[in-house]
Amino acid sequence: MNTFLIAALMALTCFAGLAVFASDSSDAVSIGLSGDTDWVETGETIQFEVTAEGYSSSNSVSYTAAVYNSSGTRMTSAVSSTERTITSSDYSYTLTVTAPSTAGDYRLVVTFTQEDADGNDVQIAQRVQNIKVVEPVTLSVVLSNDQDVARNITVYYVINGTRVDDSRQEITVPANGSITVTYDYVVRDLAQETTFYLEPAGDTLSGDVTGLGADYSHTFYVNDNNYTLYEILAVIVLIIVAIVAIYIYRKPVKNYGKPKSRR
Repeated sequence: MNTFLIAALMALTCFAGLAVFASDSSDAVSIGLSGDTDWVETGETIQFEVTAEGYSSSNSVSYTAAVYNSSGTRMTSAVSSTERTITSSDYSYTLTVTAPSTAGDYRLVVTFTQEDADGNDVQIAQRVQNIKVVEPVTLSVVLSNDQDVARNITVYYVINGTRVDDSRQEITVPANGSITVTYDYVVRDLAQETTFYLEPAGDTLSGDVTGLGADYSHTFYVNDNNYTLYEILAVIVLIIVAIVAIYIYRKPVKNYGKPKSRR
């Protein structure tokens, strides 16, 4: 019985030694891919960091990077560097991805390879980062001034109850006129219903300007890609309805007189 236990322990020890030996080869390189965000506006850039630890000169590890759309098509010129070689034991390199012009779901795929004893490249790891590419939504608010003096004011967009600091604009509302203030709203996931309005800065005197504040809130729905276009179409429909109503109201009524009596 003791002999059997000793033999079993020796076998386990040998197996463990083999496992450690295997982990000391290509798997000893610890590889990572990370970024600060996973979404970006169409045509803009986003960065990810490739890291590798445990490299030695005998590893000879390289990697390739590529961006694919949801159909699996490779996007050309989307990555700053498509192929590189790990050159140090504490390796770090920043990949810059340029978002395609079409919104949608994309994948950054980084594939790591190592030369085997015969000089052939063998894949040892692969890292995938999902990227969501979004189009900006153009929001607009019309401000009016019925006074004889133009007003210089600073305004912010407030979207779903939160002031957006980078929407800050310094504008001039003309005397006895109006101005349209637009903002390209970029967000990873639009709410089904987005409410927004313009808010004056705290030190702005805007008493004679109408269109400011929560009382003039607008609502954008997720299926509308451009709020300005939506507003224009709504105005066109109202004008057509008004013209038809006026035409019907003013259309003359034919008078055929009294009906003839029967003989």
